[in-house]
Amino acid sequence: MSWHGTEGTRIQKIISSLATQMAGEAIIQLLSAKFEAGWEHFLDAIVESDKVAINSSLSAQEIQLERERVAQQKEAMRQRAEQERQKNEAWERFYTPAQACELPESQARVDVYTAREARFRKEFEQLWAAGEFSQPRA
Repeated sequence: MSWHGTEGTRIQKIISSLATQMAGEAIIQLLSAKFEAGWEHFLDAIVESDKVAINSSLSAQEIQLERERVAQQKEAMRQRAEQERQKNEAWERFYTPAQACELPESQARVDVYTAREARFRKEFEQLWAAGEFSQPRA
């Protein structure tokens, strides 16, 4: 298992404290598996483990700070997902491929349609970044 940096050190401290309280290896394996499955699942595991952590060597203040940090990370993840959803919806409104793009008759047509979409994507990305998204010009 590889843990890096100060985040890894904090995670190891939490896992060690939890392991002491819950008879060792079982909780380490659970949290390690959650960590390997992805941050969102790992963060959920930490939240679920808060009740156990209260009785561990972590202070109440450290536990509260960790809860707040986890809540902030989850909120940031939720906001990024929402922004991505909004951006995808805006792209779908901004660019509708021509019907001929669905079944191009030749590789040359595929190239033309791909270039057209790339041109629209570039324009969309610029408008999105500037916060000035609008429908495409004819």
